[in-house]
Amino acid sequence: MAIGSLEHACVHTGFLSSVHMLMCSIINGFALPLKDEHRTFLLKVLLPLHKVKSLSVYHPQLAYCVVQFLEKDPTLTEPVNFTRCYVFSG
Repeated sequence: MAIGSLEHACVHTGFLSSVHMLMCSIINGFALPLKDEHRTFLLKVLLPLHKVKSLSVYHPQLAYCVVQFLEKDPTLTEPVNFTRCYVFSG
């Protein structure tokens, strides 16, 4: 199955929203200090999801997951640079 088809199927079944809410519960349970693999997950998996065309379908859940990370470890606010995720036109 092509990635676009998989994304389409996941978005229209509400699967991604459910996965994000599950991830938020897991993130909330992370112990401090955060492990390197948890930081990597934020930077390499969750943040790039802000570039997906269907972002509007699951943006509240994704934003909540990111906020959970930032509340756990405020030092992550520097590496989390949302200007890299969006293209601004003037």
